[in-house]
Amino acid sequence: MILLISLGFGLAQANTNVTICAEYRLDYIDNGQEDYLKGAVHPAWGAQIDVINIDTGMREYREFSPYDGPDEGCITVSLSTNANYTARLRAKAQVRGHTLKVLNDDRRNQLWRSSSATPFRPVDTNNVTIQSGLHRAWRVAATMGWAHRRRGSTFDATTFTAYTCGCQDGEGDDCLDPEHDGWQDYPRDSCMRAGDIYIGADDDAQKFVIAHEVGHAYMYELGGEPNIDSGFVGANVCEPEGNAAGHYIQSEEYEGLAAVEGFGWYYAAVAFNNTTQDDCILNLMEAYPDDWDFDGDDDLIDDNAFWLNEGEYPCVYGSGGPNYAVSHTSILETVCEPSEAFATGVEFDWFRFFWALDSVPLNFRELGWTETTNVIGLSHPPWWWVVPYEIPFGDYPSQMMYEYLPADLWPNFTWYATIYGTDRGMNM
Repeated sequence: MILLISLGFGLAQANTNVTICAEYRLDYIDNGQEDYLKGAVHPAWGAQIDVINIDTGMREYREFSPYDGPDEGCITVSLSTNANYTARLRAKAQVRGHTLKVLNDDRRNQLWRSSSATPFRPVDTNNVTIQSGLHRAWRVAATMGWAHRRRGSTFDATTFTAYTCGCQDGEGDDCLDPEHDGWQDYPRDSCMRAGDIYIGADDDAQKFVIAHEVGHAYMYELGGEPNIDSGFVGANVCEPEGNAAGHYIQSEEYEGLAAVEGFGWYYAAVAFNNTTQDDCILNLMEAYPDDWDFDGDDDLIDDNAFWLNEGEYPCVYGSGGPNYAVSHTSILETVCEPSEAFATGVEFDWFRFFWALDSVPLNFRELGWTETTNVIGLSHPPWWWVVPYEIPFGDYPSQMMYEYLPADLWPNFTWYATIYGTDRGMNM
C-alpha cells in the first residue's frame, strides 16, 4: 500500500541533458595585429566546470571540457528537471594531455574559480553559458590554454602551474597575491622557477609575456633547468642604456641565456601568429628604439609592437630582396661587438633561429614543432650550458643540438645557425 501511494502521489523524477559552456572574458593590453587570441571572449579550452545542485548544496559534476572541436569549452550533463542549479568555472584545464592550473600564490596554493553563474532550472533551458570575470587569473589561464592548444604535448603528460604573483626576490618562492597581501608587497616581475610560472603585476595583462614564461616552463619539461647566468658581457651598442642588470631581446648576453630567452620568444610568437603568413607580430610593451634592429628602417607599428622583418617575408625568412642581407643576418655579428673571451648571443637571433627550424623548409624541409622541441630536449639535460662560458668550451647549445639531428636536417640547421649567428663553438 505504501508503494502504491508513493507511485500515485510522489513527484516524478525526470532528467534531461543540459550543455554548459564556459568562456573567458579577456582584456589584454597587448592585442595588436597578430592572428590569435585577440577578442574579448573566447572558449575556456579544456577548462574544468563544476555543476552544483542549489537545493541540496551538493556538487553533482566536476568535468573537463574538450580543448578543441565543436564542443570546445562545453560539457553536457544529465540534470534533474525538478532542481535548481548553478555552474562555476575553475582555473584548471586539460589540454593535449597536460594539466594547467592557475593559483593565487605559492603559500596558499588556492585555485582560482569564477563566481557562480545565474541559477537555472533544466526544465526551463538546455543550454547555459558561464563566463569568467575580467581578472588576471583568467588572462593567465586563457594564455596557457591557448598556447598549449596551439603548440604542446611533445613529452609525457605533466602539470603546469602558474601563480598570479611575481618572483619574490628573483627566486620565485613565497610570492604573495595582492588581493590578500597588498600591492605594495607584490613582486612585479615574472619568471619561471623549477617549472612553475610566476606572473607579476607588470605583466599580467600581457599575453606575449605570459606565453614567454609558459615557453620557459615548456623548455624546463623538455630537459630541466640549465645552470645559466644572466647579464651582459662588456658594454657596446647592444646593451640597453641604463639597464645593465637586466636582459632585452636585442641585447648581447651570455649565449646560454640568449638561447633560453630566444626559445621563450619563439614560443610566444608561434602561440599568436600563423607561421605560414607573411606578417608576424611580437608585442613586448617595452621601450624599444624605432629602428630596433639597426637596419635603417622604422620597425615600430605603434609605441610597443614591432614587425618581425617588417612583414616583407614569411616572418623570418625570404628568398631574396633588397633587405635580405640586413634582415637575415645576425644582430650579434653585424651590430654588436662579440666577445672574444666569452660565448655570447642575442635573444632575437636565437628566436629567429628556432622559428626558422620550425617553419621554413629552405631546400629540404622544416623540422616542425615536434622535431624542433625533441632536438632541444635531447640536447638539454639539466647541466646544459654551465658558467663561465669561457672559450674554448665544449657544450655550446648549437653544437649539442646538431649532434642529435637526423643527417638530412644538417644543411638546414647549419644554414640558419650561420645566418643568425647561433653557430658559435660549432664543429660542423
